[in-house]
Amino acid sequence: CGMYDVAGDSTREGTVGLMTLASKQIKVQYNDVSNVKTGQQGYDACGIDIDWSSYQCEVSYNTVYNNDGAGIETMVNENNVIAYNTLYGNGKGSTNTSQSQICLIGFEGDPAAGRANSVSNLLIKENYLRIPDIAGHTGIKTMINNQATGGQWLNNTVENNRFVMEGSNGS
Repeated sequence: CGMYDVAGDSTREGTVGLMTLASKQIKVQYNDVSNVKTGQQGYDACGIDIDWSSYQCEVSYNTVYNNDGAGIETMVNENNVIAYNTLYGNGKGSTNTSQSQICLIGFEGDPAAGRANSVSNLLIKENYLRIPDIAGHTGIKTMINNQATGGQWLNNTVENNRFVMEGSNGS
């Protein structure tokens, strides 16, 4: 599947290329996602989003690039995998998840289910992340939304990823 040039809605938040939301056991694989733009509210604009209350989902073998927000974003969920993806040129916009290729977010999510604010049991492995030579940019970023009041970030693993810093000429 290819998702290209996704324009941000001028009045809504949450523009993304592909999203799981309140989902279980979804696989997002073999996609090419690029040029997702920021909406007026300034949220998301990421290529792929494992959004709140998504469990046992896998994002793998995707190429995600040149999105205003993070390449892959995940917020308030458990037991997911981000693996074997290629990410570059993401996070250059002015969204809340800018400046990263992968962004993990704590947010006021589903308190009744006991998973209110955190990302737990996430495995991030074997990804290729090219990081632009711009101050503040990272490969993987964690952030907690100001509405989050607690939660426990447990058993998250980052292993065998390749982080490459671009030179000032993009190489």
